[in-house]
Amino acid sequence: MKLTTTLLLSSTIALATANTSSSFQWQALTDEPQFKYDPNTISPCVLWYNNIGIESCEYTRSGFDISPEDFHKWNPSVGLDCKPWNVGSYCIVSEGKLASFKATASKAASTSSKSAAETASSKTGPITTSSKTPAVTTTTATSITTSKQSSGAVRNRGVFI
Repeated sequence: MKLTTTLLLSSTIALATANTSSSFQWQALTDEPQFKYDPNTISPCVLWYNNIGIESCEYTRSGFDISPEDFHKWNPSVGLDCKPWNVGSYCIVSEGKLASFKATASKAASTSSKSAAETASSKTGPITTSSKTPAVTTTTATSITTSKQSSGAVRNRGVFI
């Protein structure tokens, strides 16, 4: 999996699960299924939850903000009522869902960059100086750079840092 996809998935999961319990089984997330899974599972699935029997289906769907309809569409062996829920691997992010996350993240980044640039330019303006020579107008620009670092570690209630 590409680094950008991994970082996006980490960010996506962090956003979708910021309000869930810190006891959630985060180590159960992989990009490949680790257990038996329904052969009719959506393909390609980009993130799997490997259920070892600790968390309920409802808790898993809620923790990843997945509607019953989407979960059933991605994992057809599990009904809208979460039955049957067995030890096994379940798709929690489809390629289509990842594409919508990317579009949302791209739009948010674009809006954030534009807002930062507008804020910077509104706080700086022309500086006029004069002396015995003709007036000189100097415009200063401010550059704002942000970066995120992802170690893949889980911190503070399931938020990836």
